[in-house]
Amino acid sequence: MPGEELEGRPADGRPALERKRGCAGREEWKAILAGFTMRGGRHTADTWMKEDRIDRALRFPAQGWAVGDIEGVYEHVTPQMRKERLDALEARWRGSRRQILRVAS
Repeated sequence: MPGEELEGRPADGRPALERKRGCAGREEWKAILAGFTMRGGRHTADTWMKEDRIDRALRFPAQGWAVGDIEGVYEHVTPQMRKERLDALEARWRGSRRQILRVAS
């Protein structure tokens, strides 16, 4: 069955924690795709945004990063920048759908 080789392996490298006093515990995170990691997903997303020429004022917060230099203090996100990012993501999504349909047929 697909995914059996991943049984018991968390997606982001975090194992389950037993619930005990002072610790709420947590279940392990299972992989959603062979070889996929959360870190790899973040790197891929950032690379795609760079390819699409998305300004770092949008890229950095999307990755959970803070811009610590003077440019980061003065740069601001505009509605046009958000629209361009959304258009780029939409184009990637539509392209992937076309590719999936081509492979499936």
